[in-house]
Amino acid sequence: MTCQTESVPHSSDISGSINALSRFGSYPEVIRLEKAGFTSAWFRARGPEVQFEEIAMNSSVRSAAFVSREPRASCWPEQRPCVAFDRRRYTLPTLKRGLEEASMCKRLALILLSCVVCVAVAAQQPALTVGTATAVTGQTVTGFIEVSAGSDVGTNIPVAVIRGPKPGATLALVAGAHGTEYASIIALERLIQELNPAEISGTVIIVPLVNIASFEQKVPHVNPVDGKSMNRFYPGNPNGTQTERASWAMTKQVVEKSDYLIDLHGGDLDESLRPYSYWAPTGNAQQDAVSRAMVLAFGLDTIILSTDRPRDPNAARYLETNASLREKPSLTAEAGHAGTVEPEDVTALINGCLNVMRYLKMLPGNAPPVQNPVWIERIASVTSETAGIFYPMVKRGWYVQQGMKIGYVTDLFGKTVWEARAPSSGVVLYVCAVPSMKKSETVANIGVVAGKAP
Repeated sequence: MTCQTESVPHSSDISGSINALSRFGSYPEVIRLEKAGFTSAWFRARGPEVQFEEIAMNSSVRSAAFVSREPRASCWPEQRPCVAFDRRRYTLPTLKRGLEEASMCKRLALILLSCVVCVAVAAQQPALTVGTATAVTGQTVTGFIEVSAGSDVGTNIPVAVIRGPKPGATLALVAGAHGTEYASIIALERLIQELNPAEISGTVIIVPLVNIASFEQKVPHVNPVDGKSMNRFYPGNPNGTQTERASWAMTKQVVEKSDYLIDLHGGDLDESLRPYSYWAPTGNAQQDAVSRAMVLAFGLDTIILSTDRPRDPNAARYLETNASLREKPSLTAEAGHAGTVEPEDVTALINGCLNVMRYLKMLPGNAPPVQNPVWIERIASVTSETAGIFYPMVKRGWYVQQGMKIGYVTDLFGKTVWEARAPSSGVVLYVCAVPSMKKSETVANIGVVAGKAP
């Protein structure tokens, strides 16, 4: 017996392989070449004596020998044509079975890959639209919450939507209800630039400035368009004045689309204020536990326990209360004084928001709660009994005793016409920062320290 053999080139030289096969005379007429997988090729040929032959060329095989059968010779006792790879011989039925198994494995791999892709696509968050800003996963998109004109002019409230690639909570961060509380406004403006969507699980809705007219005209406390505070009319009224219409738009576009909310404030132009937070329990134990943990994670060491908030969601009054009464755990935080933008105030607000995001698992890392904060059980306000020029005798953050003189008011000729005294012992949360004083205006707020933590 003799076997006629001829070396077939490596699979990287496809044309050479075809030429080598062609030299077997009456044997192969090359039909087609198909790519199979990433590293092999299948050659299919036919001849007068061999009905179907397959040669699998794999890049891991240096060379191959095609073994043909002459009528007078045979390679195997079974008289079957065979193929040799590096001195290993396989009968064609065996090779076919191997190819079928490989094909099945490849199909299974493609099915598995398709499942993985489907799961990955399903894990992505759908787009979220707030106002004119529509963000898909991995994007920061800015736009405006449009407040149409009504009984007075309309306004456009800026908003940014930062949507992470992984599912998670939706947190709303709001500032600028009073447009001259600058530290809080700057803090959120910086957060829009600093937050990386790729690192976020969930979504952050940031409204850095609600009261545009106040900011532009440098008017403290109120919206100069209608003379109303933009943190006293929630949930708002779509048919009211600009403040009420804006509050309604904030309810619909921000509050209702969020899971949690932080409302940032600070010392207005005439307020020398020390940093503090508000915690307002609702009576819902589970929700209150979350909001309490949020305020501790925020990290300011003075926390006002606010138990006198409205209970009717249709008369919520404050933005934080508006969210809380809609079962969104919320808090209010204040930093900044007398219209200044001090780095430590801005940093405190930024870090507080980031810590709450870590607590909510929206960012990696831990958020240790503030240790042994000062809890304020109530606020004792001091209001002026007369108009004139105010002279403070205490500073923000000082502790005072009941009856202590904290300032006085003179007439325009310098004569003292009234003395301000502390109605209770406690910490000065803020004191009037400017000489101008009207009758019944606030001179100072004294925080009465709670006997124990709530």
